[in-house]
Order: sequence, then C-alpha cells, then structure tokens
Amino acid sequence: MYVCMHVCLVGLPVYGIVENMSEILVPLGDKNLRFLDPTTGDDSTAEVMRKLEQVYPELLRYMVQFPMLSLCDNVSHQSTEAAAVGKPLLSGPARMAQAFGTKHLGTIPMDSALLACGERGQGLLESFPTSLVARNLSRIVDQIIELCNK
Repeated sequence: MYVCMHVCLVGLPVYGIVENMSEILVPLGDKNLRFLDPTTGDDSTAEVMRKLEQVYPELLRYMVQFPMLSLCDNVSHQSTEAAAVGKPLLSGPARMAQAFGTKHLGTIPMDSALLACGERGQGLLESFPTSLVARNLSRIVDQIIELCNK
C-alpha cells in the first residue's frame, strides 16, 4: 500500500497490483526440504526420502505448494465472515486492488527455480518456461501490455 500511495501522489498510472510471494513452491526432492517427525520433531528427511525413492520415486518430480496466507495472515475473522455470507476469501493484495479500484493482476509464488535463476543471472522464462512462476509472470506481463496499449 505504501508504494501505491506514493505512485498515486506523483501521478503515475497504476495498472494493477501483483501479489508477490503468495505461496511457496518447493520440489519434493529439494535438498533443503525437511521432514520432521510429528511427535518428536526430529529430522526424518533421510528416512522419508529413502522410502520415497524405493516405493514411489515418481513423486520426487512433483512440487509442494504451500500458501503464504497460512503463514502470514490472521484470516480467521475474515474467512468466517466470508463463509457466512457465501463470499470468496480474498487475499490482502486482492482486497487492496478492490479498495483502490484497480486490477489484481496475479500472483508470483516463491519458487526455487526463480531463486536459482537469480543466483545464476539467468532469465526465468528462458530457463523454466513451463514453471508456474513463468506462466503467472507471462500472464501478468500480457495484462500490463494490454493495459498500456489502451
């Protein structure tokens, strides 16, 4: 909201709001992903990975998706209120876009592919063109181009 207020004050057009870090995407086989024993809290990653590789190795190609909303927002009041009247639950940036009368252009999740590209100085769209982040980013850019051409 701080950025939007300052952009509005200097007269630049606001085409919409992009929700950054809306969720975390991690490949199930990522070396940084940890599995903890639910009763002891001990790191069980080696055991879990060994079992996955033996029993269901195809799972290791999948991504784990975890919404940041669960981590960051206290939405119990909003979600209860929304559910009571049958309204969809809106994220903070979607609510902000609605309040400012602009578009919510989309979301960009945290993704290890995006991090890797940044560390190597590579373009995400060229390196991981089919990733969720690349698809979302392409849709956002297409909307901005369309809005700029109006």
